[in-house]
Amino acid sequence: MYCQFNESCNLLQTRDEDWIKCAGLVTCVLSILGSLCIISTHLLIREMKTTIRSILAHVSVMNLTSNTANMIGLVIYYGSTSSVQEPSSGVCKLQAFFTLYGTIGSVLWTLGLAVYLYYRIVSCDANVTKWVVRVLYVVCYTLPLYVSLWLLLDKWLGYSPRSPTHKGWCTIIEEADTLFVLLGDDLWIMLSIVLVNVISMTTHVNITSQLQHTHDHNRTIQQITRSLVNTDRKMLLLPVTFTLMWVWHLLGNILYVYIGLPSHNTLRDVIIFLSVIGDNAQGCVNFVLFCVLQDKLRRILIGWLRGCAERQQHRNQRELSTSLMISSYSSGELYIHSSHNSPL
Repeated sequence: MYCQFNESCNLLQTRDEDWIKCAGLVTCVLSILGSLCIISTHLLIREMKTTIRSILAHVSVMNLTSNTANMIGLVIYYGSTSSVQEPSSGVCKLQAFFTLYGTIGSVLWTLGLAVYLYYRIVSCDANVTKWVVRVLYVVCYTLPLYVSLWLLLDKWLGYSPRSPTHKGWCTIIEEADTLFVLLGDDLWIMLSIVLVNVISMTTHVNITSQLQHTHDHNRTIQQITRSLVNTDRKMLLLPVTFTLMWVWHLLGNILYVYIGLPSHNTLRDVIIFLSVIGDNAQGCVNFVLFCVLQDKLRRILIGWLRGCAERQQHRNQRELSTSLMISSYSSGELYIHSSHNSPL
């Protein structure tokens, strides 16, 4: 009876792991594609070479780093019984390092995007926004590197076979104190969620105040108003999507790491499932927000696709005309040749 119960539990656990692995891989692939689209449009389209798109490109680079590392971890380590799962495995530690570095960098650059938009709209001072961007480069690249190297060199990164929220992952090992888990990525995620929401709401209030003082009789003011409305829409969607993505990660750690609730329940499996999706979804969400929903980029891409289709159509017409000319010329030669060879 006990063996049958144990086998049933193992079967259910395997199915849960398969669902989590499948959801994580699909989300990673979609986010990697979305991040590549954001980076490529910023590099290849002249109209997209703005400071906001540059910050988005840096967010996408961090998302690429964490998504690629997570995808490797899901394929190699998660749900596996291979010997490479040992905490001393160099590959496992390296994967945990890049996952942590990309995660912290991604949330910090997203916070930086909210800060830049706030100063751009509120202060309207080019020198201030330039200094904001310089500070973002220093903080968003050096702080994640420092934290990740600190945990790696102190040997707190490795495989966690019994972690209540990261079981089967290469991350901060379960033997680490809660302080290391907090300083690893939870602290930066919590700060980013709070500050992104506060800054976005403050920017929304400022935009609403500016819109109340505009008049529709001037075309320039109309264009400024339309730009403010589009920015306001982004500033409302950014904190909502950002919070929905990362709240499950924090909720799992708060309940099962800091508070220490029993981890063998359905709620924990649901939180882990949502956490795997949310932790890897930012590249895909940013692509929808800043590519699919952006009218300017959509018009550029549609025009480029139409131009490609028209050029292909002209090329096909030229090839068809050339083939018809060649066939007509060949038919004429054949007719002349047959006339010369005729006995009449």
